[in-house]
Amino acid sequence: MIKWICFCDSSAWLTLLYSCKKWGNVSLGRLIFNQMIQLENSLSVAYTLMHDIYVVADMQQDAEKIEAMPVDSCLEKKETMQKHVS
Repeated sequence: MIKWICFCDSSAWLTLLYSCKKWGNVSLGRLIFNQMIQLENSLSVAYTLMHDIYVVADMQQDAEKIEAMPVDSCLEKKETMQKHVS
């Protein structure tokens, strides 16, 4: 199933990741999250969902690792560029 979904857009991945949060499926959530950040690491919501999955599962160290990961946010880049242009 995971290999087939590789061709979907990020909204499909986010839906699956949210489902993992809702049902407490850490192992599947981790697989989906890793796939998502390989495809597009600028979706901060993916990092938030994975962090929350770990927190609910009482896996604080893993949650802290997610917090420490860099997010290549297009929005942050746009805001920085706008400050320089203004």
